[in-house]
Amino acid sequence: MNTIKVHIQVTPEVSLLDEPVHIQMDGLPPDSPVTVTAVTNHILGLACSAQSSATFIADSNGRVDLDTHQPVSGSYDCVDGMGLFWSMEMKDVQYTRVCRNADLRYEPRETVVQLYVQREGEIIGTASCVRKLYDPHVLVLDITEPDMVGKLFFPKGSAPAPGILVLGGGEGGLASPMTCAALLASHGYPSLALAYFRFEDLPQKLREIPLEYFEKAIQWLKGHAACNGQIVVYGRSKGAELSLLLGARYHEISGVIASSPSSVVCVGDIQRDESGRYVTYSSWSVDGHPIPHVPWSDGLCSEAEHCLNHGLRMDHVHRTALLQAGDLKEYEIPVERIHGPVLLISSRDDHWWPATLHCERIKQRLREHGSSYECVHLDYPDAGHVIRFPGVPTTQLRMNGGTAKANHHASRESWGEILAFLGRLSSLGYAESSD
Repeated sequence: MNTIKVHIQVTPEVSLLDEPVHIQMDGLPPDSPVTVTAVTNHILGLACSAQSSATFIADSNGRVDLDTHQPVSGSYDCVDGMGLFWSMEMKDVQYTRVCRNADLRYEPRETVVQLYVQREGEIIGTASCVRKLYDPHVLVLDITEPDMVGKLFFPKGSAPAPGILVLGGGEGGLASPMTCAALLASHGYPSLALAYFRFEDLPQKLREIPLEYFEKAIQWLKGHAACNGQIVVYGRSKGAELSLLLGARYHEISGVIASSPSSVVCVGDIQRDESGRYVTYSSWSVDGHPIPHVPWSDGLCSEAEHCLNHGLRMDHVHRTALLQAGDLKEYEIPVERIHGPVLLISSRDDHWWPATLHCERIKQRLREHGSSYECVHLDYPDAGHVIRFPGVPTTQLRMNGGTAKANHHASRESWGEILAFLGRLSSLGYAESSD
């Protein structure tokens, strides 16, 4: 019977979701294979079944260090101390979308990852680590006013800092922006995750959402005691399109972070009328009037519907719409009106829309109009649509694109750049323009 008992060191045992974890094993037979499996039942607050594994060869001292050892097989194939975390396959994910009777619970607030070390089919050691969704010193405030629904995360007792308005994408609800807001607050920034459709009594479809709704949230966050008066809008996907629109419209915004954005106003929703023809709706409105969006022909609507129903990439639909529209001036977002720096994040294997092309157009427009503010563009050739933050699975590729490894790299690097961007803005104190 195998009597080997390996010593597993996990440092730190408790950490924030975006922080690296060091895993090392000692006491193994030298130069022998060992398999490490990671298992959890919650990711980003969602109940699921998630697992990864990798086989290593112990060195001559009977040690395996995940920061320096490359697996010989398993769910990832490179030297990466966090490989077991980002290469997890997620199954049986239990998504919840609350439509009425606001339920803003954010549970669980931490995720436990179990580690099992096996040799020759026998478990010879176990360990675990706790991944917190936000720092224990972060306070949380639910906001359920009739015309503003969201969740504010802010650090207790910290000096006022730029406030971050966090906006999710076409999935709607609060699940996505809440996680991001929680992590940003853990890094010292009061962050408001704002729902704008498909949640509680808000509209169920992305149709002509009034920009005035966001204006109130901006003013509310700006006036909060934890905010120093600077407001940054951070959005992903449709939320990135929205972030650029808000930055161009409201001078209170000191900076914009747009991940997988659009340079134009795009279709928000489509449906068939009684005759069977498609009707398209703008995502946004101002003063009760829809903001003009790039038009889609019936053929493009049908193609988009087919792609969505069959889980196929649809970035070509958006690209074709841009080409067919010809003159895009009516639909372009006037990003030169943004009174602060802009951080753009894109990937070239984005299956939802051509984000890299949009970022190039945004940069070109800023140059043509002589914008004096910083514009940083991070572009990742092999990554897909879902670029978030490090430490979470990046294996959900269908409809998103990229590879798990490339998505992880992009998430890790861009998250560091986001924090650096916010740090520069905070220290420089970009002033509001007077015009």
